[in-house]
Amino acid sequence: MCETFDDVYLEIQSHPNEYQMQLNNNILKFAEMVGTDKIIITTDAHMISRDQQDVHNIFVKIGTEREVGETYDGCYLQTYQDVIDTCSQYDIDISLLLREKERLVQSLLSIGGMEIWPSDTHYMLVQLRMGKAAALKEYLATEQGILIRDASNFEGLNEHFFRIATQTPEENDKLVESIKKWTYMY
Repeated sequence: MCETFDDVYLEIQSHPNEYQMQLNNNILKFAEMVGTDKIIITTDAHMISRDQQDVHNIFVKIGTEREVGETYDGCYLQTYQDVIDTCSQYDIDISLLLREKERLVQSLLSIGGMEIWPSDTHYMLVQLRMGKAAALKEYLATEQGILIRDASNFEGLNEHFFRIATQTPEENDKLVESIKKWTYMY
């Protein structure tokens, strides 16, 4: 797999139910089998808080005219501590990932021309002071082989916002240098 694709990440989700935990363990075993340490942790949020689960299940039933067959336990907008608590059983050094995130934030801020919104996770929302996120995304994808998420279509945001997730130190360094090159064009 890693020989076929240039950059592959495996996803585990921080849902505290037995089925998801077994899936996560299988994904981690697969990662070891194929020789990758590129793991991303997501929360797959379907609701704002845990107490909205019953309402969400009714919504799914109405919208799809079916009984809710899968569990949505843990599919809420989790806090940093929720993710840490759920994923602490796995052999993943989350603190290392978050330290790398802080290094990435400082590197991006040193470029200037952008604001990084506070986040307790390894994802971050960035607002450009000049230029558009779509133009940066296009440049990074075509010239550098890097993909970012243009967040201009997120409710309440505008054409200056993009989202990224912390990667390996080498990949983060490449991202920072690439954004620096792009900003010099403006």
